[in-house]
Amino acid sequence: MFDRKPLVPFKYRDKGSLATIGRNKAVADLGKIHFQGFFAWLVWGFVHIMSLAGFTNKGIIFFSWAINYFTKNSDNRLIVRYFDTETRMTDPESR
Repeated sequence: MFDRKPLVPFKYRDKGSLATIGRNKAVADLGKIHFQGFFAWLVWGFVHIMSLAGFTNKGIIFFSWAINYFTKNSDNRLIVRYFDTETRMTDPESR
């Protein structure tokens, strides 16, 4: 039922880091390669699109991002929740 093959030890391999800083700006640290700016931002977008499962999901997200980019719409990136300035709490029920 099960193959009793010896297990191979796990070895972590760091593929690098990508981070967006703003519109058209990002930083990339890919091993010995370091770059920033617009090209790093394109690489960040490509990596995130390619990590999605399924062609349909990739297409939907790509077109959604493209529409938001050209219309300068950033509504989908906002996290909005209640904040009580007197109690400094985000949940009004936790009083």
